Amino acid sequence: MAHTKQRGRHWLVSDVGRATALIKFDIKQQESLLKSYLADGAVIIDKTVMVCASLSQCYGDYLHALGVGEPGDVSFENSRLDNKTVDTCYKYIQLLKQQFNEALTIEASVRCVSGLRRQYQHLGSLLKQNASKSLKKTDDNDYSRAITPLLRAHTPTDWLYAVVQFANQSEASLIDYLTHMATLENQQLLHLSHAFNQQGHVHLMSAVFFYKLFPQRLFQTALHPEKLVSVKSRLSLLYEVVEMLHQTLVQLLAQRGLHPMPDYLFHGEELPHGIEIVIDDDSREAIQSAIKSWRMNTKHINDCQPGMNHLDDMVRAYKFWFNPNRLIDAVMLLEQKISVSGAELASDNTFYQQMQAVYCQLTTTECLDLYGYFANKDSCYLMRTLLVISEGHPLSWLPSLTQAEKSAIIHVYNALECVMNALRAELAARQISTAPYKRTLPARKITPGRRNRNAVTHIITLYSKQAVTTNTKLEQLFNAIEAGE
Repeated sequence: MAHTKQRGRHWLVSDVGRATALIKFDIKQQESLLKSYLADGAVIIDKTVMVCASLSQCYGDYLHALGVGEPGDVSFENSRLDNKTVDTCYKYIQLLKQQFNEALTIEASVRCVSGLRRQYQHLGSLLKQNASKSLKKTDDNDYSRAITPLLRAHTPTDWLYAVVQFANQSEASLIDYLTHMATLENQQLLHLSHAFNQQGHVHLMSAVFFYKLFPQRLFQTALHPEKLVSVKSRLSLLYEVVEMLHQTLVQLLAQRGLHPMPDYLFHGEELPHGIEIVIDDDSREAIQSAIKSWRMNTKHINDCQPGMNHLDDMVRAYKFWFNPNRLIDAVMLLEQKISVSGAELASDNTFYQQMQAVYCQLTTTECLDLYGYFANKDSCYLMRTLLVISEGHPLSWLPSLTQAEKSAIIHVYNALECVMNALRAELAARQISTAPYKRTLPARKITPGRRNRNAVTHIITLYSKQAVTTNTKLEQLFNAIEAGE
């Protein structure tokens, strides 16, 4: 008995005994944690795999402590890596643990420890494989649910609703969903492309394009400017999805050598001069219904970089040719996002400060490029045009304005000026001096071109706060839209 006690005391104080005792303590904690993870119905894969890796490392350390050498050098490892499921692998681990506890020789202990090290590695791999298969299966189901309505749609109205549902389901993964269309069969691709050749479908697409340019004409009752801006934003996103769907199909058909599809879509941000799209009541109602069911939004894009997408819209206003309407809409959408009304701009610096915060995210080169756009002749002439009108100077092409219409011009002018001056302030903070924007009115009367005249009409139509007639159905529609955001 005394001899036995002496052996026990020697085991406790030896370096090997101390090391293995500490490792066993870690193993017990990790195995308890793994058991709780596996028992949980919603398994957290990353954490579970991490525990498996930690256990494998612990058993490897145990082999080192026993002086066996590198774990990979053990010739009698109990591998048994033919377990195909997590359940069978975990059951085999329990068997090895039982054998380890009952081992009478050092060789048997090493064999069990080596096997446990390998089995925990194998268990982690099985968990990751299962997660990958489950995710792929889920993704495939999601893709199928999104595309199936497009394949089943026959009427233009059904097709438009299917596009909306496709966009709603894809959310931030729109590109992934479009890319997944490459897995469709040839006949399915041809069926999808057929919609872009049909007169009724093309007419409805053209109507969406028209109303994204003139959202005020979608409803017979006047709407509040903020609601019109909201409508325009949704219609723009909807048409962008239509264009991306068309482009994807064109590429896939070309890659497979199938019959090419024509392009009957409008592109850009304005209609050619003198062009009008005739739209029937059915198309108008279909588009109104599409807006009501629209749920896709891009807020997640802007949460980390507020206003960056609107800056992109500002830059696009200068691509190829100056598009004042796009610049105005981008600024007004940005102002609405920051929730500053035009009346507050003169006394409240919130919008100005927020714009500086947005510009802080840009590189100096990007700021200088944007300043070049704001300071160029096109921008200055637009601002002078708005300044002339806001100061009450008569223009032969412009009828007398109501107070609400004049206030809208002043509001937009102040918002544009705020955005442009905040950029100069940001450049000044970077020790870069810039020339003031040219706002001095010339001695002779200004004669704005067609685009600037259209911009004035655009502001009056879209942003003037006329007396709005309450329409219960429309209020319900927009309540539904806002609830979906």
